[in-house]
Amino acid sequence: MDCPSCGQTLVKGESKCWQCGFDSAHGSGVIVGHAHDSAAGKGPEASPSVGLVEVIGDGFRIWVNNKVLGAPYLLSLASLAVVVGVLSLIAFLSYSWFGVVAGIIVGLAMLLIAFIALLLIPSFFNAAGIEMAADALEGRKPSLSDSFNPGWGGVKKLLIINIVIGLVMFSIFAVLYVIQVVLKIDVILPAAVVTGCVLLFAPYYAVLTGKGWIDSVKSSYSTFSKNRLFVFILWCLNYQVAAFSGVLVLPVLFLTAGIMAFACQILGLTLYSVSNPLFIASVLLVVFVFLISAVLLSSLVIAPLVALWNIGALKRLGGVK
Repeated sequence: MDCPSCGQTLVKGESKCWQCGFDSAHGSGVIVGHAHDSAAGKGPEASPSVGLVEVIGDGFRIWVNNKVLGAPYLLSLASLAVVVGVLSLIAFLSYSWFGVVAGIIVGLAMLLIAFIALLLIPSFFNAAGIEMAADALEGRKPSLSDSFNPGWGGVKKLLIINIVIGLVMFSIFAVLYVIQVVLKIDVILPAAVVTGCVLLFAPYYAVLTGKGWIDSVKSSYSTFSKNRLFVFILWCLNYQVAAFSGVLVLPVLFLTAGIMAFACQILGLTLYSVSNPLFIASVLLVVFVFLISAVLLSSLVIAPLVALWNIGALKRLGGVK
């Protein structure tokens, strides 16, 4: 049930609204919350701090017991790397073997295929990741084979959402950029925050409920509008964790650089000489270690945790069963 004062969803079994502080116990006794229509995105909700602690704790516990949840995201990145690498090789060989004109034509064709792959492959594996996270939250044990077997309905809807939202976001932020440059007013950051909160649950509605992209966006907006503070904190958690993952990679980089410097000291070489092959090898090794560490951390840890947190929050808010 909603708070009579501000309309916020009340905590089950409590009469005091966590958002505005209104206590309805004096008027109608303790208000008991109940699950609402999932399309409206309403449901029993605790305070942001208590609710998010439970969502984060449950998500982390489930991830620890289901490491395979990161498989779809790792497969997505690996597949993209292979596809882009093969297409680039084909374009290069065409240019080398058949001349400039044929190389340009083949290169443009490979670029188009790469663009399609960049849309289709993440949609396929992300849909699988969302379904696997939802299964894990329900107590079912996901397997590696689930990474290759998402519901095609969810894949298509997620693909459409990615395309439409991407085009709309690009158009909106292009206009906002012009406004910011002309008027010297920072409008991009507030718009990015609001847009991120409004669209946070749209992919999950599309995959888990089978809604079209319009209904998914509407449901996501409805969930945000009725739980603004909760969703805002969850959105901040999503992006802060993703940003902090880069910091976690730094010790690996420092360790790698330190080992290379120590090796140079033992060998009596000058590391900081561009002409020194060891210097070039050291730079390439550090970059390689950074990329591999970032890929493994983001795909095997961050991405599945974010999916578990968002789906867990959506279940808590009554958006999905």
